[in-house]
Amino acid sequence: MDVALRFELLGPLRARRGESVVRLGSAQRQAVLATLLLRPNRPFGRDRLIRAVWGEEPPAYAVNQLQKHVSALRSALAPDRLLSWTEHGYVLAVPPGRRDLDEFERQVAAGRALRRDGDLAGALAAWRAALDVWRGPFCDGLPGLYLAAERHRLDELRLALAADRVETELELHGRVEIDELRPIVAEHPADERLRGLLMLALYRDGRREAALAEFRRLTRLLRDELGVEPTAALQRLHRRMLDADPGLDAPAAARVAPAQLPPGLPEFVNRADELDRLDALVDGRDRATVAVLAGTAGVGKTSLAVRWAHGVRARFPDGQLYADLRGFDPDGEQADPGEVVRDFLIALAVPAHAVPPALTGQTALYRSLLAGRRMLVLLDNARSSEQVRPLLPGTPGCLTLVTSRNDLTGLVVAEGARPVALDLPGYAAARLLLRARLGAERVAAEPGAVTTLIGACARLPLALAVVAARAVTRPGLSLGQVAEEVREGFAAPAFVASVEDRSADVRAAFDWSYRQLSPPTARLFRLLGPHPGPGFGVAAAASLAAQPVAATRRALAELAGAHLIGERAGGRFELHDLLRAYAIGRHRDEDPVADREAASIRLLDHYLHSAHEADMLLKPHRDDRSPVEGAAAGVTVAAFADRREAAGWLAGERPVLLAMARHRGHEDKVVRLAWTMVSFLDYAGHWQDKVDVLTSALAAATRLDDPSLRAETRRMLGSALVRLGRFGEAAAELESALALFARLGDPGGRARVHRTAAWVLERQGRDREALDRARLALASHREAGNDAGVGRALNAVGWFHARLGDHRRALARCAAALDRQRRIGDRFGEAETLDSLGYIHRRLGSYPAAEVHYRRAAGLYREFGDRFNEADTLVSLGDTCREDGRLGAARDCWREALEIFEFLEHPETAAVRDRLLTAP
Repeated sequence: MDVALRFELLGPLRARRGESVVRLGSAQRQAVLATLLLRPNRPFGRDRLIRAVWGEEPPAYAVNQLQKHVSALRSALAPDRLLSWTEHGYVLAVPPGRRDLDEFERQVAAGRALRRDGDLAGALAAWRAALDVWRGPFCDGLPGLYLAAERHRLDELRLALAADRVETELELHGRVEIDELRPIVAEHPADERLRGLLMLALYRDGRREAALAEFRRLTRLLRDELGVEPTAALQRLHRRMLDADPGLDAPAAARVAPAQLPPGLPEFVNRADELDRLDALVDGRDRATVAVLAGTAGVGKTSLAVRWAHGVRARFPDGQLYADLRGFDPDGEQADPGEVVRDFLIALAVPAHAVPPALTGQTALYRSLLAGRRMLVLLDNARSSEQVRPLLPGTPGCLTLVTSRNDLTGLVVAEGARPVALDLPGYAAARLLLRARLGAERVAAEPGAVTTLIGACARLPLALAVVAARAVTRPGLSLGQVAEEVREGFAAPAFVASVEDRSADVRAAFDWSYRQLSPPTARLFRLLGPHPGPGFGVAAAASLAAQPVAATRRALAELAGAHLIGERAGGRFELHDLLRAYAIGRHRDEDPVADREAASIRLLDHYLHSAHEADMLLKPHRDDRSPVEGAAAGVTVAAFADRREAAGWLAGERPVLLAMARHRGHEDKVVRLAWTMVSFLDYAGHWQDKVDVLTSALAAATRLDDPSLRAETRRMLGSALVRLGRFGEAAAELESALALFARLGDPGGRARVHRTAAWVLERQGRDREALDRARLALASHREAGNDAGVGRALNAVGWFHARLGDHRRALARCAAALDRQRRIGDRFGEAETLDSLGYIHRRLGSYPAAEVHYRRAAGLYREFGDRFNEADTLVSLGDTCREDGRLGAARDCWREALEIFEFLEHPETAAVRDRLLTAP
């Protein structure tokens, strides 16, 4: 065992022999030792040493006192004979590496060398090791001008090191831990470099308003105390943030190659000329970077585009993006470009929570990510040039193929898009399609009937595919009979009005196939028409029909076999928009109003109750969850085996859920559907979607004129707006919610608003105001008689005391919270309070106590199945172990947390991975 003396100067002066601390005596005696430790192995003259400890005018007894201190120090440091007298002065013999200051300066220098060599990760690792050595100001509390000068030098070095570290982390990873940066800025409030880095970190965390507030705060400080303005560089940074400059956005963590092309569709017919024109875009004959494939509904635009895209995808090694823009959806719900570009950014490995809130910022980031890449973007079913423009990459290496029923002349004129017209196939091509589906022998046997059938289907590939699919199931029927039956079809006004020029002929083809369906299957087909899409699962279809799942599966198989619906991966189905319009027409013509209304309610109940069940698994201990009334008869509610399955369902159904949240009618259900979605949208980082769905819910609650629904929805909306850094709007929503709850005489509601407001203020770094709101939440919970609320509010009060550095009060409040929670059995609240106590003890440097509390909190969260909070606590536990010098234990905690975050696909995954990558 190494029992050599080691000296710790970074913080209170300590001398250690192994694990034992050497008693060094009075502060003045320690000052003598510390001064000598600054010049180890070199003589220090007596007079100079006296001035260093006692000042320029030392007392007469200083020589005698120095001798006594030296004698006592020799005894304290024995048996090592480190301190001796030479003719040139006192010499303290300390071998290299025995001072923590040696390790600190070695790691600082190593980091700077690595930084110069471009090894950013290595530099960060070295600097983190340096900061791990730092326990506090140099020889904290010891007197002497010499020590004071050295303390100032090292403080400046630590400040520069902190700024270097943050700057390098932002360059390497795009973000930093803001809670680690704030205390340093608070120590040096006028340091403009640190303040600028904090502004950039906040901006990249999606907290633009907080970043701008930091600039205003610094400006006031500099004007009031120094009479100067911020530097030009900082003012430029401020202007760039106001302009949402995409150059400030964090770089993508990794380049991914998305492969989003749907599988090839079967109604493809030979299109040699059109394929050649598209091939020219990739073989150098045509330099255009955008092409518009235009043609009438059902002509096969999507089939051709997808088939061609699969054939050339090797030319685009950086991936393929696909979106159905639903430009001609029968209900008019075309895709919003902002939603599409957000999904593209997520596919390009941008965390959902890091997506800019405004369409301009989203488009700028999207184009920045695609710069220098070779990527194919397929935009299907566009309605207008305006819908497409935000989705164009804007870089010569990428190619965009747009399909539309319109010519999109605006893209051709302004963007140089290459138009590719897709006309109806000729009779020869249409005959090839029928031969592929019906067999060459059957087609060759009745050439006249085939010609008649092609004409009856208006030469549209979609109609031919529908008729052929049904004819295959009736081999005993001649093609002449099939053609005659199709020609007997009729055109219903509801359908004709919803589609284009050849709708009457298309209707005849669809009619013939529809009449072959069994009655239950025909009814299901009609009911599927109003489904908002873009796709649906078996349980949703079963709910629409009020039929068992097994019977619904059989009906869906019949519809897919008849080519009236398409089957996609994962057990999902979809309707072509022409078929959907046809189904809607049939639904309106054949189903009584009462049946249509009942089906609409069942569909809404399916999504409401399924989302509620998923939310129960995702966040089992929500205290703002509202019960939902029983589902209507015939509704099938989705069942989930575990949290991951629930989250997967919510992710897959997100577009449908967002569409259902915009539903008009049954507003009470719509509001509660929105409430069930907020946990998932928050966890997954879909913060703009969260704002959108709650905005729709607020409109529904307003139409209902229900103040209690308005109040709770405004509170949730305020919380959602904070995620986007829209603090002013958030505060307005919360104040409106507070006023509504006050008028309702609902102290519990007031308490929830105050608690949310406290969190909002915490995000802005306004911890003292947050403490005031937490106290108001406590008072309101007491008024409401909510014991669990009182316990949790006590914990919040303690938390903010801790954030403000008042650890005595923090411990008292959290201890009271823990006692109450254990008495009433609020084990989830107990977990939250244990986490707070871990934080408090960590800040006090009581690492063993912090570890005990963190481990207990993580155990409780694990017991509840709350994987997110378990992982979050494990991260804090790992940070505690790192600060305690136990890097192996820290890495173990971070790895466990990383596994959970990856399982949840949570935005915090990247931050935890960064910890592991940068840890020494």
